[in-house]
Amino acid sequence: MKDRLVVMGSAPCLETDMIRLLGGAMDVADWDFLAVGLDCADRYLGRIEHAASYHPKEFPQFRERRAKAGGNLDYRQHSHGAVSGLEIRVWPYFSPSGSSTMLGVEVGLGLGYAKIVVCGAPLDEKGYRRFQEGWKVRLPAIKDKTRAMSGFPRELLGEPTKEWLGV
Repeated sequence: MKDRLVVMGSAPCLETDMIRLLGGAMDVADWDFLAVGLDCADRYLGRIEHAASYHPKEFPQFRERRAKAGGNLDYRQHSHGAVSGLEIRVWPYFSPSGSSTMLGVEVGLGLGYAKIVVCGAPLDEKGYRRFQEGWKVRLPAIKDKTRAMSGFPRELLGEPTKEWLGV
């Protein structure tokens, strides 16, 4: 496990966020990656260490899509609920929801990552604004170790700086 984790949502800005974060002096080898939700299964085909979703029944589809695209399959699955026959690390659920992306951040914190950066999850489109309250409620717990590249999470937490990243 590395000290840094990228939590990847599946919004259209994912690739742009990733380029902005990793396209400079950052080396992909310095990061671990966590894919959030079914639609992220084949968006990033580099190595992922974790997958997180509020919808654990979708993990078989996630694996199928990832395999078809040529991505690694030796990642750990995380959710708030268990599914019979699937190996899932179950994390406690706290209301209000912050979306599966917040679950990814909570997983990162729970696993001990020192720096977590959210990409591809602006949470400012109509269907996702409802999750903003979950981020506000969790701000005291996440603010020191989490930054974001776009949208509402970036406004709340700020972008990662070289100083914050320690580079």
